[in-house]
This record gives sequence, C-alpha cells and structure tokens, in this order.
Amino acid sequence: KDALTEVIKSRMQVGQFQSAVTAMKTIVKQEGVTGIYAGYKSFLLRDITFDVIEFVSYEQIRQYYLQSKVPDAKLNAIEGSAIGAVAGALTATFTTPFDVIKTRMMLQGRNKVYSGVIDCTRKMILEEGMGSLFKGVGPRVTWISIGGAVFFGALEKAKSLLETFAPANEEA
Repeated sequence: KDALTEVIKSRMQVGQFQSAVTAMKTIVKQEGVTGIYAGYKSFLLRDITFDVIEFVSYEQIRQYYLQSKVPDAKLNAIEGSAIGAVAGALTATFTTPFDVIKTRMMLQGRNKVYSGVIDCTRKMILEEGMGSLFKGVGPRVTWISIGGAVFFGALEKAKSLLETFAPANEEA
C-alpha cells in the first residue's frame, strides 16, 4: 500500500468518486499533486507503528509459547496462525487511532479542517471524545486478525518447508 492508493481508496469509499481515474484527475486538478499525498505523515505513522507492533508482538508471543514446549521446538502452521491472529488483534487495537486520524487527514481535501496529526487528534478528542479515536475498531480487529493468521501461518509453513530442503544445522 502507499499513500496515493490510500487517498483514492478512502475518498471512493465515502462516495466522493466513482472511479480511481476520475479521483486521480480531480484531486490533482483541484488540490495539485500534493493532494494525492494528503495525510502522508499520518499514513507513515500508522504503517510504521503497525509493522513494529505486529512483528514484535508475534515474536514475543511466539517465544513465550515455545518456552512451554520441548527445547528447540518449532511452530506448525496452525500454531503460527493462532499466534498471528492474536498479534493482529493487538496490533489493530493499538493502531486504530492512527488509522482513524489517517483517514480523517486523507478525506479532508481542499476543506482543511485539520492542520496536522496533532491538531486532528486534539480536535477529535475535544469535539467527539476519546472514543472517536477508536471508531471502527471491531471490524478492523476482525479483518487484521484474519490477515495475521493467514500471513504468520503461511510464514511458519514456508519456514518448515524450506527446512526440509536445507536443514538449519547443515554446514555449507
């Protein structure tokens, strides 16, 4: 994903445009090239935070789980999927405020309601309460949990398949 596709997707989802081509042309015409990068800082904040939390939480939960097993135990795909789903749920929950802020920043267009991430956060809390930062958390947690289960389950399966071709303890 990149900021350009996020802006177009977000604006299409709220009915501003019927096609990506129309969205791109209109945004550039009305807002300039910078319009297609609206909310870029909030996009980076969300995505970098998301990746850090997801991979660190997966690895920490994985290590904790493996401690309860025999030494040198490895995860199978099902275990990787289960841990990935939990890591995805945690990540989605903690990064939902960043996602909501990113969406608000990307949707504002020429009518600049927010001057930046901090201004957006402050106004949302003052005008709508803390809960506004977690709008859509339920569906987001569900979707990202499923994604985490698929991704990390596939990762563990791929690791086990690769180890059958080149065992880790084999010298080169």
